[in-house]
Amino acid sequence: MEDAIIEIIDGVKRDHIFDAHYVIEKLIREHSDSYFEFIRSNQGNMEFVHSRISRLIGTFAEDGNNQLIRSLNQRSYSHNIRQNASSCKAWIKI
Repeated sequence: MEDAIIEIIDGVKRDHIFDAHYVIEKLIREHSDSYFEFIRSNQGNMEFVHSRISRLIGTFAEDGNNQLIRSLNQRSYSHNIRQNASSCKAWIKI
């Protein structure tokens, strides 16, 4: 899952903002095997799985030499996989 997330983050242009919904949508479209395996390994609870994915994305914002993104204090408002608009975590590519 981490490799798939890194690949998605690498595809975001520098200084562009993205959110957890964007990454999850890309996982479903481009890395469905990893996404569905991750769901199976987490007992299929979608909200829990998406929260874990968001936390995984956040690990790439931690201080260190491998920092890919910066966490934003603001939240994004976008559509989730059920097409419901909701608030979620946002980052900027550095």
